[in-house]
Amino acid sequence: MARDLHQALKTEIVKQASGGGCNFTLVRMQWSKTEVANGLHANPNTFGSAGFQRSDFLKLLGLERRRCSFIATGECYSQFVPDNFDFDAFIKLFEQAYNQLLEAEHDLNACGYSLPQPEGGDISLAGHQAGRIAVHLLPEMDTQLER
Repeated sequence: MARDLHQALKTEIVKQASGGGCNFTLVRMQWSKTEVANGLHANPNTFGSAGFQRSDFLKLLGLERRRCSFIATGECYSQFVPDNFDFDAFIKLFEQAYNQLLEAEHDLNACGYSLPQPEGGDISLAGHQAGRIAVHLLPEMDTQLER
């Protein structure tokens, strides 16, 4: 039976931290005496006006956008994580990986290519309009745009 990361007989917030422009919460969920799992809940708190966003990165990492009772905004990106999930290491590595991805995006943009933005154009979790449009230029269009 599929379990919900946001409803259980017993829930416990194990850890909370901020890093890499997101608030993260690790929640232990218990549905019965034998059914227990951990869930990672993430809420981006920093947004840019263009380009690849933290919400895009969370989506690419496999986290799904859902309503959430553990996050003040009422929505989060969440995913089941194993019992041995290193929450503290993840927070540090999330920021490093996101920054490296932004550098790669910058390099690709210089060539006329943009990364896919799975959450692009959606209203962000904080209620701000992301207002982003992904543009994938063809080589012949690139030369026409240079004036």
